[in-house]
Amino acid sequence: MLDSYIKIEDIKKLLDEIRPINGLIKKSDFQKGIINLKEYKQPKPEIKYRIKNRQMLISTIENHIRDVRNKKIKPRIIAHLEQLTGINLTNRKIELFETDFWDEEDVKGEIDISNIALDGKEIMQILHISKPTFLRFKELGLIQMHDITVKIYISGVMRLSRHSLYFYKWSDIAKNISI
Repeated sequence: MLDSYIKIEDIKKLLDEIRPINGLIKKSDFQKGIINLKEYKQPKPEIKYRIKNRQMLISTIENHIRDVRNKKIKPRIIAHLEQLTGINLTNRKIELFETDFWDEEDVKGEIDISNIALDGKEIMQILHISKPTFLRFKELGLIQMHDITVKIYISGVMRLSRHSLYFYKWSDIAKNISI
């Protein structure tokens, strides 16, 4: 079986059965013994928490990301950036780049705007969950806030440099809920 698992107790028994010589065992005897041990499939991780409608939550997140990319929904991050820059961002290309706070030239990568939720209210509204559920998800580590420094480009021109942004990632939430 490819990627099979063996119980630790079986290996301990095998090591006890093989006669050691000065604290060493014969490699071929050990390999023959391992081949004869019972193999198991990969164990599934234990779910420590129960989430109702897990698949519905994941599909809601995927639909929201798709709708934002298709410009059917205007995300809150756009309204937030409009307030910061004082520019109407309708029909403009917006790019966020993660950067190091101290190094002006160090750009770590582009951030997908459709993957950003600014606050818990937005998450609760889109996923149709209550505040206690949201707080329970945060406590379980399913929803984690990110804090990064970004450069904001609008239509190819840098408008803000070294802006600290606190947000949640939809893809991380979907991944954590699916586990």
